[in-house]
Amino acid sequence: IKYKKKYFTCIEYSIMSTKGLVFLPNHSSILKEQLQERLLEGKREACEGTFDDFDDVSFKITSSPDTPNVIKVHMSCRNIKDLRSNGATEYLNSLFPNMEVDPDDGYNLCIQFDCDNLPSKYTPETFLDAISHLKRHVLGAPLIKAFKALDSKSASNNVIKLNYRLTTREIEYIDPSGNMQHTYGHQIPEYMFICTSSNKVTVIFYIDFADTTDRAMARVFLQEFVEANRTNRTAPPASFSREPPGEIANLKFDWRPDSAG
Repeated sequence: IKYKKKYFTCIEYSIMSTKGLVFLPNHSSILKEQLQERLLEGKREACEGTFDDFDDVSFKITSSPDTPNVIKVHMSCRNIKDLRSNGATEYLNSLFPNMEVDPDDGYNLCIQFDCDNLPSKYTPETFLDAISHLKRHVLGAPLIKAFKALDSKSASNNVIKLNYRLTTREIEYIDPSGNMQHTYGHQIPEYMFICTSSNKVTVIFYIDFADTTDRAMARVFLQEFVEANRTNRTAPPASFSREPPGEIANLKFDWRPDSAG
């Protein structure tokens, strides 16, 4: 984060453990911390801060010396066009009406607000909560749209494919001298499929782990879903397979059977 010409390297990592379970909060802790000073504590001064979040998301917070009460929250995320065409724009407009402005270079979304003149439907506390979940609002909008259609009985048979992450693979090669070298640069897309019908919504995550240790850890986490279904019969069913399930069996995408599932 950069503030007042000071530079810091920050990695956001916030985990709470309760009864052996691991929870990741779905808001941005750094974003909430920085905006809390301005929304709840009355801080008014120019700032410019940047930081990265999970899921290939980056944020930038700015306010000018002339109007330190006006804050711009810029966000960069993958596949913004597909997210917008599948509900993100409408959902953002419902949460932040007339507050979206042109983002700075390198970002594809910006919400601008006046700390001293928030929309009437918000208190400072509720607005802080809403803006801190900006990433969740954008990435989760297609799911919210699908669930609302199911609830209103207006859903149709459809499959939405979203490229939500790129994983970078290590590549081994032999240099001209005959020595083994390693480089990073081969990027593998990972997808989320939202499959809707008149009576259910099925969400499929395509995950791809090259490292055998990562695959072993993934199996442990996935087994927790199976255990949850055994102990809580009302939990949505969850399963894992090495082959694409029937809902997406006929779709074409970059699938790697050696490491994906």
